[in-house]
Amino acid sequence: MDKNNIIRSLKGLDDEKVGFSLKLPVSLKNELQELCEKENISMNGLIVATVQSFINDDCGKQTKEMKQALLQCRDIVSDCFDNLDTQIEKYGSPDEYHEKKLDEYASALKSINKILGV
Repeated sequence: MDKNNIIRSLKGLDDEKVGFSLKLPVSLKNELQELCEKENISMNGLIVATVQSFINDDCGKQTKEMKQALLQCRDIVSDCFDNLDTQIEKYGSPDEYHEKKLDEYASALKSINKILGV
């Protein structure tokens, strides 16, 4: 969930309200209070907007979009790695620059795959 989007959405929460009791750990309540004071918003409003964002699955939508972008990046990096590897096989041992690039591409692919869980 994007904190800034949640804070911006507070303006659209003018519907009739109903009471609801919520128990929070003291440390979380203190963090929430500090954030609300900093942003000049009510704690209730922030909690309501956060729950609404969760219901709307904003986080799930963003995660799906990020995963698609990472898959595209992985394909691009993989192609670069394969192309460079093919050139090295064709022309012999890589120089220091190309050896470094191979390591960077391999590291990037490893990181992307770790994030994607593959």
